[in-house]
Amino acid sequence: MRNRIFKFAKLIFPCIVTITIGFILFKRVDLTDFRLSFSKANFPFLLLTVVCSVFYTLFVCVYKYKYTLRFLGYDIPTNEARIIRLGSLPLKSITPFKAGEFFRAIYLRKNFDMPYEKGIYSIFLGYLLRSLVLGIFILAGWLGSIIGLWVGLLAALSVFVLTVFIFGVKNFRLLFYSFLSELCLFLNYFIVLKAFNIQIPLTSVFFFVPMILFMESLPISIAGLGIREGAFILFFLNEASAGKLVASGIVASFVNGLIPVFLGLLFMSRFITEFAFKKEAVGLNPGGYLREEKVKSNE
Repeated sequence: MRNRIFKFAKLIFPCIVTITIGFILFKRVDLTDFRLSFSKANFPFLLLTVVCSVFYTLFVCVYKYKYTLRFLGYDIPTNEARIIRLGSLPLKSITPFKAGEFFRAIYLRKNFDMPYEKGIYSIFLGYLLRSLVLGIFILAGWLGSIIGLWVGLLAALSVFVLTVFIFGVKNFRLLFYSFLSELCLFLNYFIVLKAFNIQIPLTSVFFFVPMILFMESLPISIAGLGIREGAFILFFLNEASAGKLVASGIVASFVNGLIPVFLGLLFMSRFITEFAFKKEAVGLNPGGYLREEKVKSNE
């Protein structure tokens, strides 16, 4: 009985957080200002965020995942990496505390003979690289506010180059796509702020937007909903009205949170099919591709 209550609590906790934050925000928002903010938004800029989100979802994050697995010794084809990465996104968004991500580890074990610990490590490696890149962005904003943005950007670039040497030049693609992945999300926030004519110093954007990206990745709400909008209010209330900030936060949630999930639905059926049945059953090659290539080269 206690286990059932605990599982139920885990299931509804993200829902409660999302609804509670949304209720608190809309209690303090002028609804007229909220509606006017949408009507005055720059539509071409909003369309650009959608294009950027699609590019990020279908290509950038897929290649980041592909090279993450290659870093662990498994050279999986791009289309297969896309099925794993995107097909698990809807499951990740609806399961408590983003537990759906661990379906990837099970999938990799069944279809590529990857040990569970490596599959789980690939998840944490992704978060580690994300934290590293966001930290570099924050460093640029912090130093930029003290001694100038160009100096901050130069220092951030130096840290990135140092990271490349630490990881090894052979893993440059992994670091490049990790950087590009966060840059796409960062640019979407920047463009959304511009679309709603919210004027924020660039150093503040570099400092606070990575914090928002980090906060939205915490497994305490549904796809970051409520967290983004609340963070906009927390960090930028002195720069714009609450109604305009909540409106821009909702758009950011749509382009950075919901569009990837919607695109993931296109791959979820294939992911579940290959998750439930071994690849022999669906006509695909079993086993790790890197291992097969080594066998062929030995022959």
